[in-house]
Amino acid sequence: MIEPSRQTLVSAFPPIQGYANSFLSYFFSESNPATGETVSSLTPLERERILITLQALRMNGNGRFLGIHLYWGLMTGLSVQEIADQLFLIGVYGGLSCYTSALATFQTLLRNLKQCVARGDTQAPSILAATAQWFAVS
Repeated sequence: MIEPSRQTLVSAFPPIQGYANSFLSYFFSESNPATGETVSSLTPLERERILITLQALRMNGNGRFLGIHLYWGLMTGLSVQEIADQLFLIGVYGGLSCYTSALATFQTLLRNLKQCVARGDTQAPSILAATAQWFAVS
């Protein structure tokens, strides 16, 4: 699921390939003892909870990257209720506007995911690419 993000990051500015590969491999790879490569001690659920919180607060509940990490949160096993509770707690500390905007972003994601499923479009690369349109800044 991470490969489309790697391609997007690197295609925008190829000199960051080493940097992108390094942090993506560390935080988004599964442990492979055979290679001896170290990976983060964070579970995918913990990682996505942190990134959802950061993006919600940083972007005041709006934006493509919040939408992407809400999607990844679902894909790593967070339930809709767990994400809704997390957004509520973020809103308690980040303010009402942050909460209502983050909730609207989550609702947009869920509405569009429902349409994707109805069309039979359930592949992560296609959905990640579509988030650019779902959360385009006008």
